[in-house]
Amino acid sequence: MKSLVRNTGSLLALACALAGTAGCQSIAAEGRAEPAVASAPAPEPQERYLHAPELGPIIMRYVTDKGFMDPEFPPTVASPLPYLGDFYSFQAIKDVPADRIIADFASRGATLAARDENSVTLQFPGGYTGTFYPVSTLAVAGQQLPISHVDISGSDWREEQANVQKFRALVEKAGLVDSYFIPNPTYSLEQEVAKQMTSGSRADLVIDPDLARFGAAQDAVLFLPEGVHGKPDDANLLMDIIARHDIDWIGLEMLGPEEQPVLDAFVSAEAGSAAYRDARAGLLAYFAEAWNGRAGPKVPAEELYYFKLVEAAREQGVRVVGIEQTTIPFLIFRYGETSFGAAVRSLEWQRNLPDDGRGVVFGGSGHYNLSEPINVQDFVAAADPDRPLFSMKPLLRKTN
Repeated sequence: MKSLVRNTGSLLALACALAGTAGCQSIAAEGRAEPAVASAPAPEPQERYLHAPELGPIIMRYVTDKGFMDPEFPPTVASPLPYLGDFYSFQAIKDVPADRIIADFASRGATLAARDENSVTLQFPGGYTGTFYPVSTLAVAGQQLPISHVDISGSDWREEQANVQKFRALVEKAGLVDSYFIPNPTYSLEQEVAKQMTSGSRADLVIDPDLARFGAAQDAVLFLPEGVHGKPDDANLLMDIIARHDIDWIGLEMLGPEEQPVLDAFVSAEAGSAAYRDARAGLLAYFAEAWNGRAGPKVPAEELYYFKLVEAAREQGVRVVGIEQTTIPFLIFRYGETSFGAAVRSLEWQRNLPDDGRGVVFGGSGHYNLSEPINVQDFVAAADPDRPLFSMKPLLRKTN
């Protein structure tokens, strides 16, 4: 199984603290920078500059006095974008050489304010500066993204984001989008989420505390949130459900499509066989880091309750489906832990779920409780309006 760091404690702690969301979650996969377009002069091969900005002062501009993300900020990034956006003022760009950057924007009224071996700072007519880091890697919260970027200035988050918009508008007006901006692979998903947000309907869930009706229904889906990642109460409940009811599959946020082959092998292979040993070893290697130490110290992978959940599914002959496929670039440059970003991921969950059978969707509560109709259950209902959908209790956040 490919080695992936799909649960990065420091990154997720940062994102979750900023989002201020109970049970917020994320899985990260490897990111790849886009090359410069063919029409642009290719830069000479060089080592990427590792840019590790001090995030504290930057992040503090986006949080309230109570230490959570300003609730007025997430709606400003809750719309589709055809290219990767910014990470708290660091706009993602392609690998464009410094001289080319200066030439491109000098002809649009920008002036050179500073330059050193690794960066170029331009003063733009809109009253802001942009510090470009050509052919660079952005290091944030323990992650290294080989993606060049430009830091747009501003005295607070509102001014920063307004200036980011000015910069994007300038690039678009100049016809430089293909040369500078990295295409967003989730753009079509974001468009679908935006449509569902404005014109979609909410799923009609049957509240079924004892699961009597769920157990009698065909091709039914039960939505079971995990309140806090790292605390086993909800996973223990799921293991009890698997033991007591006839379940065909469980969809887990903690694994993704890349892990599906090893999951299928682990569940279906004969105990003691080489295929079983290999699959088990692969899962243990994965859970040695992934989703380990979320609400306390790391434990041996065999003791991690997420692995125990997969083992329990195997014992009952229940297929385990990995449904999370977020990438680090999406998490960072599309604010993947905000409500809109979580909704894009929930749509991906829906697309990865089996089309039939009695199953359970298990993941962070932020994918089930949004006030807009962009929760995972809403996307499942939109895809198959006739499918019976259940939960053991109401899922939406209470509002005053």
